[in-house]
Amino acid sequence: MGKTAVYYRVSTAEQNSDAQRSAVERWIAEKLPGVAPVVYEDRGFSGKRDDRPQFKALCAAVTTGDVSRVVVFRLDRLSRVAVTAMKLLLEWIARDIEFFAADQPILQLGKNNPMRLTICSFMAEMAQLEREAIVARVKSGIKAAQDRGVHCGRKTKQTPEVRAKIRTLRLQGHTYEEIAEACGVSRGAAYHWGKDGNRQTDTNREPIVGN
Repeated sequence: MGKTAVYYRVSTAEQNSDAQRSAVERWIAEKLPGVAPVVYEDRGFSGKRDDRPQFKALCAAVTTGDVSRVVVFRLDRLSRVAVTAMKLLLEWIARDIEFFAADQPILQLGKNNPMRLTICSFMAEMAQLEREAIVARVKSGIKAAQDRGVHCGRKTKQTPEVRAKIRTLRLQGHTYEEIAEACGVSRGAAYHWGKDGNRQTDTNREPIVGN
């Protein structure tokens, strides 16, 4: 069996984890007497960031099997993004990792908890609802921006000048592949803007000069 790990996080370097430590240490003394956990702590890192050094080290230890039990003060110490925290927790449970949040009784997800799978199923549903809500908010934001006349997506390369050049090259008899390469657009764009050109014979084609 792997080790027990404790993870602490504070958002600024000026903060300390004393309150978290006190609560977690009391919980361990009561629930896991005699256990000496490995401590991981990130200071000065937002819970929205996934590049926290000690957080990454903890995840690596779980993946390799060096850690089989994780204790935190609250779930948001792992991540301030609810869907990310739930997704991570579900991945750990699938690896048969025990997880305990000292300050959240509902998240006492040890192997002996008969509600473990039920709670995980509920969290999976909540994570899916959160993902769907995020997608809906993004789509709504894009629609609102478009309604205001804001262009969303990649900046188009098909300026009026480029479109005119496409038509001209097509009239000169060049293929769509040649036009796409010369103008830096896709073949579809070359076809779209050049399809009305009256193609000349290959022998009358003028060379493409520059871009």
